[in-house]
Amino acid sequence: METFENHFFNPIRDTVIQPDGIGIRENKEFNAKIIFYVNVKDSIITAIDYKVKACPVAIAVASFLAKTFKNKPSDEALDIDLNFLDSHLLNIPRQRIECGDITLEAFQEAVIKAIINTEEAK
Repeated sequence: METFENHFFNPIRDTVIQPDGIGIRENKEFNAKIIFYVNVKDSIITAIDYKVKACPVAIAVASFLAKTFKNKPSDEALDIDLNFLDSHLLNIPRQRIECGDITLEAFQEAVIKAIINTEEAK
């Protein structure tokens, strides 16, 4: 099972030059901003990149999502929620779980936009 600490200290991501979808979320209370860049081909997520200006939870969750959903069907990424994170990413600090939530929202927004853009391009 994946751990919060591993993803925070060793984040995983791709380089996405021309993203199919971009998702952005901010939390002004914590001065946090998360941006995801996603590429999708034939309904498969082929690349995931992100920028995070936020707490360690957002960094770890972004890395976990990038590792978990690369080369997976895009619809799988849309079916997850905080319960998925709780059961697959150990040791998330509960006092900052809202950072994980906005990170998940940014990721899913990027996936949705990537799906729409790749469908329109066909």
